[in-house]
Amino acid sequence: MIFDEMSFSISPNSSNRLAIASGKSGVLTFVPKSKSLSRSDVKEFTSSICTDVDWQSTVLLANTTSGVERADFKPMPLYNDFIEKSEFYEKFKEFKTYTPNVTIKDQAKLSWIGGDKVYSLNLDNTISVEGSPEGL
Repeated sequence: MIFDEMSFSISPNSSNRLAIASGKSGVLTFVPKSKSLSRSDVKEFTSSICTDVDWQSTVLLANTTSGVERADFKPMPLYNDFIEKSEFYEKFKEFKTYTPNVTIKDQAKLSWIGGDKVYSLNLDNTISVEGSPEGL
């Protein structure tokens, strides 16, 4: 785990979420499952060697030795967005068990997020630009 080696990049996100590029340990993510912090909320996103991560809104990019891994997460429900608090707790339960959709961009050397776009430096040294779901 990360506690045994250096961290190369940390990308905080909304709602107390966090991604850490931890070299040989890959990428670790922290997504809180309750109001209290727990070590069990730390999960391995990928075991591929990684030195850079970028997590904005619902998109996490991990620049790994096997290509760029992109995960599209569900937005975290916000307590104040619900009139019926029981509805919030139901959505939060769904959120806790959600597995993000992960794709590997094996033709990209690295990717990053700027505004509402994902930029990638490709293996042929060209840059591609894509819009992102939900406008980031």
